[in-house]
Amino acid sequence: MKATESIEEKIKKLLALSQSSNPNEAKAALLKAQDLMLKYNLSIDYETDK
Repeated sequence: MKATESIEEKIKKLLALSQSSNPNEAKAALLKAQDLMLKYNLSIDYETDK
């Protein structure tokens, strides 16, 4: 597994956690995900059903 794949997985998990019903946990997870995306110059694209 490449380092960027590991970071991407961590970001995806953090984004999932950002949907938590605990507002403090959700905010912290979202901020950490954003920080990692900026640090590693990454973006996460999600497919949506329409």
